[in-house]
Amino acid sequence: MGNAPESQSLKNRIHNRVPCHSIGEIVLEDGSHEIHLLDVSSGGCKVKLPYAPEGGVLAQDLPVEFVLTSGSTSIPGAFIWFMSGMFGCNFYEHILLDTIAQIMNGKFRVRLLPKAPADV
Repeated sequence: MGNAPESQSLKNRIHNRVPCHSIGEIVLEDGSHEIHLLDVSSGGCKVKLPYAPEGGVLAQDLPVEFVLTSGSTSIPGAFIWFMSGMFGCNFYEHILLDTIAQIMNGKFRVRLLPKAPADV
């Protein structure tokens, strides 16, 4: 699990986050679970997961995909930290203001993606 204290992540943050209270779902091996989007920016977001998955399913540098259920928009990224039921995600590419508004005002789903094999 990543251990990036909030103060450390604030030092490195280059995009302002917008607080929000959107509800979505995360799809894990044992089914779908509700998650709460706490803030979002063009470069990433912070999500609270009330459910505690077992076995270290959520790990640092785990590739994920945010899918807006109102359309076909897909936002690839990676979890960069997970702590106390919350996780931070960096998007691989910056998203537009319109997409931020869609995330804040609509439903979304987070899917875990296969992790690329480590280079040897």
